Amino acid sequence: MVDESGEVFYTYKSLFFMAGSHASDTFCHPGIAYIMYLLHRRAGGTLDEIFSWKILVAAFVLARFWSLVHNLNHNGKVGFWYVGHDVYHILDLECFEAAYGAEGLAFAFMIGHNIFHRIYTKLQKMKE
Repeated sequence: MVDESGEVFYTYKSLFFMAGSHASDTFCHPGIAYIMYLLHRRAGGTLDEIFSWKILVAAFVLARFWSLVHNLNHNGKVGFWYVGHDVYHILDLECFEAAYGAEGLAFAFMIGHNIFHRIYTKLQKMKE
């Protein structure tokens, strides 16, 4: 909660809702991704299809577009990495550094997987 001056203060009710929000974020985002992965595998899909260049580019563009929309809506400026301190009433931005760092690591892992897989496949074909 925020008082009249914009300073954050906590009540038992706000802490309860904050804990519930963080718990649902923690379990729902990876949970939904895992369910989608299982459905994809059940339909005969592979991990290589999920890490395809088309999917990676689309995911990156969607993430930047979503940040652009938030920046324009909340700040009236063009920006491709949104830091929502104006919405969430947080006093420091360390949590956004971790979030964008994790996003960067995930994209780096998937790009590395694509490059390694392409090289590995070519080497396997050369052996044949």
